[in-house]
Amino acid sequence: MLGSAGVAIDYVRATTITTQVRSALDSAVLAGAAAAADHAEVAERYFNANFPIPEVKVAALDFTASGDIRVEGSATVEVATTFAGLLGIKTMEFVVEAAAKTTAENNDLCVLVLSPSESQALLANSGADVNANSCEIHVKSTANAAAIINSGTSIKTHRACLQGTKIINNGGTFTNLETGCNTAADPNAGKIAAPAS
Repeated sequence: MLGSAGVAIDYVRATTITTQVRSALDSAVLAGAAAAADHAEVAERYFNANFPIPEVKVAALDFTASGDIRVEGSATVEVATTFAGLLGIKTMEFVVEAAAKTTAENNDLCVLVLSPSESQALLANSGADVNANSCEIHVKSTANAAAIINSGTSIKTHRACLQGTKIINNGGTFTNLETGCNTAADPNAGKIAAPAS
């Protein structure tokens, strides 16, 4: 009976500590999703900086980033027991998970190419030099190829989302390019009359 009571006391204590871990993990994925780049790495650094909890060991930690932009985190923690140790239970293990997502609509959109089937909907020719680190380019085309980037071209953006998966790169540079992603909706749909042609 004493052992059972000890396990119960340790379990309640471990649950309280797990709540602290969950709070740190929630904050980490939010920080990762809000970051300009390296979302998973930012989340992990944030977690490690805010985690120090006595008597808790992180057995496994994993952060991933995907989509527009979804950051997921998982932490397996081991909490040292006190009373449960009388029954040979030295630690209790818990898995805590969290996720946060920021959508493309929340970011500054500087170029939105709407044609869903246009070949080479985005064409950047030699000499084009775009520095737009605080905004995004979205191309809805799923044609083959939806975009073409020629040599001597440099496009630097916070994020570039190409709904299609085919791009022709003839030696240009295109930072933070994602293919097969969900592009932003037309912000003017239903607000401006469509042209006759």
